[in-house]
Amino acid sequence: MNVLIIEDNLDLSELLIKQFSQNGFFVFHAANGKLALEVLKQERIDFILSDIQMPVMNGFEFLLAARSEFGPEIPIYIMTSSDLYAEKELYAAGANGLYKKPLNINELLKQI
Repeated sequence: MNVLIIEDNLDLSELLIKQFSQNGFFVFHAANGKLALEVLKQERIDFILSDIQMPVMNGFEFLLAARSEFGPEIPIYIMTSSDLYAEKELYAAGANGLYKKPLNINELLKQI
């Protein structure tokens, strides 16, 4: 399974990449939504885990762009530590689920 992690925090990115890789996933990484869209154009991705607050293109903007360009086929889950966007707003934009930070990575992996 190919996973795309969109996260600008280097420490969290490295932790997620390590955990997903150790559990048999092939992991792609992008530091913002704009870079993530480029990955989606080049790779077959089965699951996306995206932060919401990032520079250049945030997670909400990415969600809207990804759904517009690639449709609803790829599950997109949003990680957030703030209430910048309401859950209702994120689901309406096409999110498949939300995870609050700090993440319980073991629980996340079980759900995937």
